[in-house]
Amino acid sequence: MLMLLLFAVGIRAEQVTVKDGVYSAAQAERAKELWTKSCASCHTLGTLSASTKGPALSGAEFLAKWDSKTVFALADGIQKTMPNDFSMELTAAQATDVTALILQANGFPAGEKALAMGEAQKSITIVK
Repeated sequence: MLMLLLFAVGIRAEQVTVKDGVYSAAQAERAKELWTKSCASCHTLGTLSASTKGPALSGAEFLAKWDSKTVFALADGIQKTMPNDFSMELTAAQATDVTALILQANGFPAGEKALAMGEAQKSITIVK
């Protein structure tokens, strides 16, 4: 029983959340121009507000929807479905940068390294 408890504590200690500085401030800054061009006509994001056609990507409602989901689910959804007017296709790198901007707008701290793309995002959980 003690071994099982120690194993469970070890797994919990290795979990990474958006509160652990998983993106860089430079990465979020890099996404602002793309946000203005491709996202702001439908979504609001903190002080980067615009239309209300689509859901807000910051605030309590956003965090309630995405709580306990992975950063990968968010970035992958952005890449595969946005912008939904088909005005352009986002690359994985662009979707990852926009995800970093969304994390920043929700008050999660920046770290030293940029948010990695792809599979690495599956180990990062969004938490309120």
